[in-house]
Amino acid sequence: MTEGTIKQSDKPLLARAASKGNLGAADGDGGPGALARSKSRGDGLRASDRSSAMVKRTSTDKGLSASSRGSTTGGPPKKGSEWSSEAWKLHMAAGVDRRKAVEDAEKFERDPANTEWFELMKNSTVESDYAGPKPKVAITKEDMAAMCAAFRKGETLHQKFVYQILLGVKRQWTWQAPKFRGQKSQTVVDLPEPPEGAKLIVVGDTHGQLQDVLWIFAEYGMPSEKTIYLFNGDVADRGTAAVEIFMLLFGFMQLCPGSVFLSRGNHENEEINERSLKFGGGFAEEVRSKYDSPVFDFFTELFELLPLAFVVARRALVVHGGLWRHRGVSLSQLRKLDARRQCPEAPQSYDEYLFFDILWSDPHPEDLDGVHESSRGDGCVLFGRDITAEFLRRNSLQLVIRSHQLPSDGHGYEVLHDGKCITVFSAPNYCGIMGNLGAMLRFDSSLAYTPLQFAAARTSSVNGGIVSI
Repeated sequence: MTEGTIKQSDKPLLARAASKGNLGAADGDGGPGALARSKSRGDGLRASDRSSAMVKRTSTDKGLSASSRGSTTGGPPKKGSEWSSEAWKLHMAAGVDRRKAVEDAEKFERDPANTEWFELMKNSTVESDYAGPKPKVAITKEDMAAMCAAFRKGETLHQKFVYQILLGVKRQWTWQAPKFRGQKSQTVVDLPEPPEGAKLIVVGDTHGQLQDVLWIFAEYGMPSEKTIYLFNGDVADRGTAAVEIFMLLFGFMQLCPGSVFLSRGNHENEEINERSLKFGGGFAEEVRSKYDSPVFDFFTELFELLPLAFVVARRALVVHGGLWRHRGVSLSQLRKLDARRQCPEAPQSYDEYLFFDILWSDPHPEDLDGVHESSRGDGCVLFGRDITAEFLRRNSLQLVIRSHQLPSDGHGYEVLHDGKCITVFSAPNYCGIMGNLGAMLRFDSSLAYTPLQFAAARTSSVNGGIVSI
């Protein structure tokens, strides 16, 4: 193939048969402000307010009072604690020398911003009758296999280990290991082309459909140096097992740095998560039904650290929603964007519109030019093919890959805007009723891509090989 081009390498591969239903183009989101007055907002706290407020929580958190969880005022943990004595091994796996790895792990544990989470982890007692996975701080292949097997059977991970994995992935992101190291921005992350003989698989919305994620791993390979996954947002909400998907993604990020990447979707946002399942949310409900309320607060904090975009081999932009109502947007502008906050519900400034649109916009399905009002309402827009062409030309890119909505024809992917914009959606039989296929995009080292379509998984379809990593 010609150097510098991206092309579809062959016909779409249909992994499993499925019946197709009649689907609308949108995924059902009514915009960020929809139903705002009818949903529960939980404690109403922004992430920046939680650290001081969490110690004030009472027995409403499933009987776990602030005093029983431990205090954040007892000073920094002792040097060489059980956690830091293991966590440095993961840092070394990211290419950091031992001395620096130990220093970074201990510094992370002493950071006041993390003290509350460490106290919660340390004070979460593993009951004697708990028979589920007990992953190590320096997580192993065996730990990941045990988690896959347990989640497949509908089991949940103990809260102590949820905190442990969340702390581990925050440590990894905070110290910019592995792929973020040396980059100027975590809002936009640059990925090289897959190594020779490796593949990059872009996965769209999964929305808590755990069995489909397990099937993907069983069918196309567990995350590794040769099988790299980029999950393009919207893991949370609408399904019942988003927590377990996050645990697998975050676990593999630590086991094999650089094997899993995750972008932020509009559903990795507190305002949407606090909506009830009936109104398109459900993640807050899911977490609180399984764990104490602070676990959800920790997820919310981590969501604000997720990148908004990935640039693959300087050729393809991967974002959750799409492009912008403003013309002339450059990658350098995106890299300067402050995304470590909640997505604005009613954007006012130029930067807020960039943030809003990258999570909420959709391509115009009829290949029209210009910017149009979206049926999602609440200020959401459709961007035309000229917007796509202009952005790619200005930034020397060739392709936009996005997710965020069901393709209109019941397939798991859709090619629009003269082949320059691809929607990939990976939640087959969406919400258990839509009858659609799911899809992924598989890129080889030459960046030729193959759409991989699949139907909804059955529990039995992931029995073989899922625990072999």
